[in-house]
Amino acid sequence: NSSLVQTFLTNEHLSDKFNTSHFADYLDPHLIDPKIPPRPPGKKMSTDQVGQSQELIRKLLDPYVSPLMAEESDLKLLPMTYITVCEVDPIRDDSFLHSKRLEKAGVDVQVKRYMSFHGVFQFFGYLPEFITFDAGQEIMDDL
Repeated sequence: NSSLVQTFLTNEHLSDKFNTSHFADYLDPHLIDPKIPPRPPGKKMSTDQVGQSQELIRKLLDPYVSPLMAEESDLKLLPMTYITVCEVDPIRDDSFLHSKRLEKAGVDVQVKRYMSFHGVFQFFGYLPEFITFDAGQEIMDDL
């Protein structure tokens, strides 16, 4: 449903039950550097619109699906982490939030922000020049 796109892009599709749980702290927008421009506000969805069920909630909170939902005790076990963030990406803010959670858990984290779109790293040197992007090559060089 295209009318819901903006809601998902702004992370305003979360239920009141979620927003009052301990998981909501993992998504605190105040953790994002204030120098990074905020996403525009979206419309909140009702529980009926989201169509939540216990199984869906369980799956969405699984840290293999949603790393932001991992418990700190699990995050502490992770190795040094490099996070690539593209400005035009629906999960851009999640990347910043995840990096803060990892840092809080004691994981050495490096975050690099690129002023490009999600998936641009696939468009570099090996492709014809008309479809390559400097940011794609920059990401590959940085890795």
